[in-house]
Amino acid sequence: MTVKNILKEQYARNGAIVRIINKFPNPPNKDVGEGLNTAFQAMARLRLQPPEIYETETSVAVHIKHEALASVEATIMLYLEKHKEITNKIARNETGIRSEGTIKQAFYRLKDRGLIEAVPGRARSNAAWRKVGINDTDSENAISMYEMYPQYEQLIMDYLVDHEEIDNRIARQVTGIESGTVMKNIFYRLRNKGLIKIVPGKSRIDAKWQKV
Repeated sequence: MTVKNILKEQYARNGAIVRIINKFPNPPNKDVGEGLNTAFQAMARLRLQPPEIYETETSVAVHIKHEALASVEATIMLYLEKHKEITNKIARNETGIRSEGTIKQAFYRLKDRGLIEAVPGRARSNAAWRKVGINDTDSENAISMYEMYPQYEQLIMDYLVDHEEIDNRIARQVTGIESGTVMKNIFYRLRNKGLIKIVPGKSRIDAKWQKV
């Protein structure tokens, strides 16, 4: 038994005693080996950090911390820092949340904030999400674009100091961004920060933005 496999494997020091007790009409050891698994599952349900298992010279210790997990959105973004994409199933495993609907709503909130986008060409049953700007041909440039978002936002706000409004086309000229979708996501980020708002009376195609 090791720290790595302790939740998957079981080992009895005296198998004969275990087998005899297990023959009782109501065996007291019917859940033998399930204690740690139960603890981990309970912590996940409570949205708390999982227990930490470590070895000492003479024992195995389990450290149960009363610390909340990061928000669902934060957990998803943290996963995407090291992985290209994330699915509903992976997000549920990472967060400990069983509800597909809860995870889906978290994806939509991140999408509305301009942080993630659906991976093109993926069917509903195989749907996946990725950071905004990431593509298959040039992921390094895409990630740097994501990291450049604050600078792009500042360019837009600088433009609005001298101009009453801005649209997607002008914003792309100002920032050098080619994608209209990426530009729209940056507008949404600024809107969610309370810095800009859409000009009333404009359709989505002709949408323009102004400072709040």
